[in-house]
Amino acid sequence: MTRPVGIGLVSLAHVHAASYASILSSLEGAEFRGIYDEIPSRGRSAALKYGVPFYESLDCMLENCDAVIVASVNRDHYRLVLTAAGAGRHVLCEKPLATDLASAEEMIARCRSAGVQLMTAFPMRFSAPVLAALSAVHNGEIGDIAAITGLNNGQMPAGWFSSPDLAGGGAAMDHIVHLADLMRWFIGSGPNEVYAEMETLLHVGIEVEDVVTVLLRFPNGAVGSIDSSWSRPDAYPTWGGLRFRVIGTKGVIDVDAFAQTISVYRNQQRLPVWKAWGSNADRAMLMAFAESVRSGNPVPVSGEDGLAALRVVDAAYESARRGEPVAILERGMYPSAC
Repeated sequence: MTRPVGIGLVSLAHVHAASYASILSSLEGAEFRGIYDEIPSRGRSAALKYGVPFYESLDCMLENCDAVIVASVNRDHYRLVLTAAGAGRHVLCEKPLATDLASAEEMIARCRSAGVQLMTAFPMRFSAPVLAALSAVHNGEIGDIAAITGLNNGQMPAGWFSSPDLAGGGAAMDHIVHLADLMRWFIGSGPNEVYAEMETLLHVGIEVEDVVTVLLRFPNGAVGSIDSSWSRPDAYPTWGGLRFRVIGTKGVIDVDAFAQTISVYRNQQRLPVWKAWGSNADRAMLMAFAESVRSGNPVPVSGEDGLAALRVVDAAYESARRGEPVAILERGMYPSAC
């Protein structure tokens, strides 16, 4: 029988960490080896819940794993991925891959030189509705893509997500990457020009943007738009969602990645909630990661994919600062505004 892949969870800071921990507890072909967390009380509580060891030392956990999932604050992705790579451990890193391009490039280079795989956590690549739309596009059902317009809205996450230091930005850093990655996946290349406007309008007192609109132009002439605003109110039935429309020369496809839900109303709760019944994109992503580690085949969503999406985020911030479109050139650099 094939030995299961031993996977550890590095940090519970990110909102997706709880989902990853729950999935690891029953993931086929994998063994949940333990949790390291920078806040020991949080880590011990989660380790007790999932019946796995808690490690006060990251190095100690790395000795007992084949691979790790990094779900820390955004700022710490760089340090934790480099530590895992230095120990020869494969890494699935939460998005965004890093908070700046230079860090992301070094993470990719260090993992490559260490001979370990670096995967970016883009679960929408494993969403059944998204995969069905991609298949239709590849089969020529809507002709050539002329435009993609997407919404990845949500409630403002609590805690560190609104800290410029820990998160690296606000709604732009948090949510542009998912649709930027999907557009690149569908069209076959990233954008070569980006225009963005962003502002703090909905949440008083935060130091980051919460309203974001991005326009993109692609080398083949296609255009795109992304709304990544934290615009869902607290009363919304869920944290957010992801929808997009692919407009082709022969037809249109609408995709709602989170439509497989049931609305639940309870007397004990003031507000309705949505309970998902469809396939679990997080589980499919973790299964793919474990299989790549086990087989040695390349991960399906690479560090380079994470870097490409981060280039769009970086260009969006640059455009918002300048108040004009910016061109994305090699290595994410922009031409002078002068």
